[in-house]
Amino acid sequence: AYERFTDTGPIALLPLPNGRMGAVWTLPTAQVNAALQLPEKTFLQSFQQAFGFRLGRFSDLGKRAVWPLQRLRARPDFSKRCVLLGNAAQTIHPLGAQGFNLGLRDALALAAMVEKAGDKFDQLSELQAFSAARRKDRADTLRFSDSGLVATQNTSALARIARSIAFTTLDAAPLAKRSLVRFGLGFVR
Repeated sequence: AYERFTDTGPIALLPLPNGRMGAVWTLPTAQVNAALQLPEKTFLQSFQQAFGFRLGRFSDLGKRAVWPLQRLRARPDFSKRCVLLGNAAQTIHPLGAQGFNLGLRDALALAAMVEKAGDKFDQLSELQAFSAARRKDRADTLRFSDSGLVATQNTSALARIARSIAFTTLDAAPLAKRSLVRFGLGFVR
């Protein structure tokens, strides 16, 4: 996966089978309809200009779709025979794959809880405890994602310069990059 931060929001390329990539292009609501109306070639050129050429030239475009970004949270996030994990429990801006990472941590925590409970698994009380135990990680992940979004969408000249310096420095500092990735994956909170 590859992510780039632009003035309109992040652009992510996600690996698909057969050497293809899926793209997520975050745009302000006012620009979405205009982008969807563009002919395929013009859209691809606009996307290329926004993303840059670090991965080469894009040559093909698949089906375009729109998903409005909005904060949703399921309450409750469990019932007698169901528990919601990751983005099914709450939506998270697709910044740094935080929803995916949170879903993996939720699944691991649920599997550990079920294994520990064994035959004594009482669905409602165990799921209530699971929900309570996951609350802090979920809140921390939402805060991390939201603060990253705010930092990347500030378009003032000073913020853009500071952001460029920070990302360039991070790109050249493997230990700092590894620490940020570990934090984003949820290994450090």
